[in-house]
Amino acid sequence: HYQEDFTDNILQVLPNYTHVGNRNFIRGLDDMNTVNALGSSVGYTYGKMTDKFYLISNLGYIQHFDYIGQNMLIEPNYRLVRDQLFKNKSTFFLNAELNYYVQKLEGNMKVLYDYNASNYQSFIEPVGLQNIEQLQHKFGLEYRSAWEQWCNIHMGLNWTYMQFKNLQSQKMNQGQGFFNINFSAWRGLRSSLKNELYFLHNASSAIKNKYVFSDLILNYNLKKYKMSF
Repeated sequence: HYQEDFTDNILQVLPNYTHVGNRNFIRGLDDMNTVNALGSSVGYTYGKMTDKFYLISNLGYIQHFDYIGQNMLIEPNYRLVRDQLFKNKSTFFLNAELNYYVQKLEGNMKVLYDYNASNYQSFIEPVGLQNIEQLQHKFGLEYRSAWEQWCNIHMGLNWTYMQFKNLQSQKMNQGQGFFNINFSAWRGLRSSLKNELYFLHNASSAIKNKYVFSDLILNYNLKKYKMSF
């Protein structure tokens, strides 16, 4: 059994509405409280991080006797959200990570999986109290090279599927792909090129969005003067 203090988010202790952008306003609780929960988990590990094959997994369940939820008023031109204490939220989670060193590729392959299922309540005006079921699956695949050369790469793909059920069902897909290259061609000079692709898909409204980011970083280290720029 454990207690959680919600004051890690300053907005939850402000009794007045705060503008958080895009015509959204959030109001915290009037009184400071702690929330109580009972949880248990079990983990399994095979091997060590330095082994060729390494596996770590975790399985658990949390029962929140009280928790901080949201009371929402959604209008065409703005949205008001008030934090509110609710009772009885249950969460089941499972996650696993598998690492395997591939000799021919001279690098480490990583497979990730994360599962989360929750049942909780939220209040939407003027509809009233809503019972919500949330389901999430997350898959990931990564490769990180360990080449004894001037260049190394780190690339991967993460995919998240989410489903919300109350009066109707909503499904969403989110993905992230990345490809990073690190160079150390000259003594003291290092560079890295980071490329990221994000894609969002709301199956209920058929809305698809893609975002691409790319960053080039150069770093030079003057060991003699203990300086870098």
